[in-house]
Amino acid sequence: MLSGGTIISTAILSYFMIGRKIRKHHALGCLLALLGFVLVGISSMENSTNTEKFSTRGMVIGILMVVVSLFT
Repeated sequence: MLSGGTIISTAILSYFMIGRKIRKHHALGCLLALLGFVLVGISSMENSTNTEKFSTRGMVIGILMVVVSLFT
């Protein structure tokens, strides 16, 4: 998930830092990557046998740590 997240974070950083325009096919790639992340997240939440031992707070903290690590 981290390696796929670099696609989105690189596009965002290049837009704001360098001022590069994001073309339609780049935006489409970012949207497809985001859709993949959402589907993987939903499927892991649906599989309740693996998530019963973790609290919701712990999962949210884990997700936030992954997002912060993408930008560092």
